[in-house]
Amino acid sequence: MISEKLGIKLMNEDPLKQMRRYASKKLNDESAKLLEKFFDTVDMDTLGPAFLSIACTEGNREIAEILVERGVSVLDPPYSISDDELYRKSPFVL
Repeated sequence: MISEKLGIKLMNEDPLKQMRRYASKKLNDESAKLLEKFFDTVDMDTLGPAFLSIACTEGNREIAEILVERGVSVLDPPYSISDDELYRKSPFVL
C-alpha cells in the first residue's frame, strides 16, 4: 500500500521536520495511523516535549491530546527549540 511506503520513507526524515508536517494539517484516519507508527519509532522522552511544543504552536489540539495521553509532560521543556541549534535543555546546576 502506498501509505505504508510513504510512512516508512517519512520515518527516515528528521523527526522534528516530520512533526511539523503532521501538526500543520488536520488528521484523518490514515495520517493518524501513520502518526501512531511514527511515535512508536522515536524516543518520546527526548522528543515528546518538542513535539508537544510544535503541536501547540500549530494549534493542533488533536496531536497535543495524543501526546499527553502518551505521557508527554507539559511541564518539561523541549530538548531543543525549532530552528535554534544552540538551545539544549540543561540541568538547573551547571
